Amino acid sequence: MIKIFPIFLLLLFSVWDMQAQEEADTEPVFSADEPIFDLTVEMEMGFPIRDFKHKIDKGVLWGKGIGLFYHFEAVPVEAGLRFGGFSYDHTRRKFDSGLAVQKTKNKIWIWTAVIRGEPDFNLPFKIYFEGTLGLRRYYSHTYSKYYGSALFSDEDDDGRFDEAKLNSDWGMVYSGAVGVKILLEKNYGSALDFQFGLKQSRSGYFLVRNDLSQVQEEPIDNYNEEVGSLSMLSFRIGLSLPIFPD
Repeated sequence: MIKIFPIFLLLLFSVWDMQAQEEADTEPVFSADEPIFDLTVEMEMGFPIRDFKHKIDKGVLWGKGIGLFYHFEAVPVEAGLRFGGFSYDHTRRKFDSGLAVQKTKNKIWIWTAVIRGEPDFNLPFKIYFEGTLGLRRYYSHTYSKYYGSALFSDEDDDGRFDEAKLNSDWGMVYSGAVGVKILLEKNYGSALDFQFGLKQSRSGYFLVRNDLSQVQEEPIDNYNEEVGSLSMLSFRIGLSLPIFPD
C-alpha cells in the first residue's frame, strides 16, 4: 500500500498545477447552488490488519462496488448508499467425466449508508471526510455447472445444479475515510474519486482455504471455519458520474 502513495500524490499535484494555470475568472469547479446526485462505480483494494489478517491469510483483497450519493443544497454534505464486496479463496474441481465443473466462491458483501462532509478549502480539487454504517455478510456457496457441448459454447450459459450455501453470517460494519475528488469536467462534471479508509465489523464466522494439496470432492472439506471481525485498511478508486434532477 505504501507504494501507492507516491503515485497518488504525483497525480494529485499534477492536476493541481494544471488547474492553477487557468484563468482566475474560471467558474468554480464545485457549486452548492443546486442539488445533484452522483453515481459512483468503484474498485477497491482491502489490506487486512490485526487478527483478521492472520485468520484470512491474505495480504490484499480485491473488490468492487457502486454508490449513489445526494448533494444537499444548503450544506456541504452528501448522503447516500453503497453496495460492494470482496472475493477470495475460490476453488474449482472438474468431475471425472470432464463434462462438468464444481465451483466454490467466498465473498464478503458490504451494504452501508454513507455520510460525507465536504469543507470548502478553496482548492482545485475537493477533499471530503466520510463515515459509513451498515451490514457485513460473510458468504460462501458452491454449485456445479455442465460444460457446453457445442463448439465455442459458454459455460456460463448452462444451468447450475447441486447448489448449496456453505456459510452466511451477518454483522454490523462501520468505516471512516478521507477522499479526494478530481474533476474531469468543469461544473458538475464527472470526477475521479480517490479514497483511503479503515473498515471494522462485528465478529462472525467465515471460511478460509485449508492447506490440502488437492481439491476435495466435498466442497466444505476444502475449508476451515474461522471466527473474527473484518478489519482492514482500504484504497478505493472510483469514477463519479453526475445525475441531474429534473
